[in-house]
Amino acid sequence: MTVIEFGLEVELRRAIQRSLRSALDEVLALPRGRQLTQCKRHDLIKAVTRCRDAIDAVRLYVSEYDELAWLVFFSVSSLEGAAHAAGLCDQLEKEVDLVHDELVIYAN
Repeated sequence: MTVIEFGLEVELRRAIQRSLRSALDEVLALPRGRQLTQCKRHDLIKAVTRCRDAIDAVRLYVSEYDELAWLVFFSVSSLEGAAHAAGLCDQLEKEVDLVHDELVIYAN
């Protein structure tokens, strides 16, 4: 039995948008270039952790689509948006990994 639930779909879409915006803000706030020489290693690790937590939050909401798909009918645009958000998470995670793996050694 499939249920059409627009309220849940709208709330889930908004949650993905909010969490994706937060993840983007966190990744964009990562220090780069000369900022790394002024950044303490401890602060950089905290920033990377915040980024990963924000990315994980997006992935959690995206996974809700998969878990509820057998029960709730979601529009194609919502499903495509969730898939796009998952792809963005992959890209953001690559950026965070770059900062962590290659640049953390330059922090004070």
